[in-house]
Amino acid sequence: MIKEVHASFIEKFGLPSLSANENGLNNRSCLKILKEACTKYEDSAKVDKVSQLMDKVEQIQGQMQDNVANMIENTESAQSLKDKSDELNNQAALFKGDATKLQRTMKWRNIKTTLILVGAVILVLVIILVPLIINTSAADN
Repeated sequence: MIKEVHASFIEKFGLPSLSANENGLNNRSCLKILKEACTKYEDSAKVDKVSQLMDKVEQIQGQMQDNVANMIENTESAQSLKDKSDELNNQAALFKGDATKLQRTMKWRNIKTTLILVGAVILVLVIILVPLIINTSAADN
């Protein structure tokens, strides 16, 4: 910064400016050069590359913190989904066991009902056919 101001003075006023008396360069041109330098260097972030890099680093750091926070939220929601999935798997296993028991029970009921109906039909046939067979055998004799 000082080198730029020095170069501007030398360029504008030449080497005599180096040997000027106190307040010897107190004119509008000097004030203009100093005012331009002050305006230029007022915000050091515009001129200073280190501060520009630090600003970028801060922006990236903030973005990374947001990304980490989102990643943590996603991990928590994934864990929640995993827990729900495990619970559903457990419930499905219980349901399958209950369904298998019910299927066996219904199968045995159907077998018992079929046996009872077959027995009833045989009994009815015996009740009807035995007297007929006895009557026909007795009539043949």
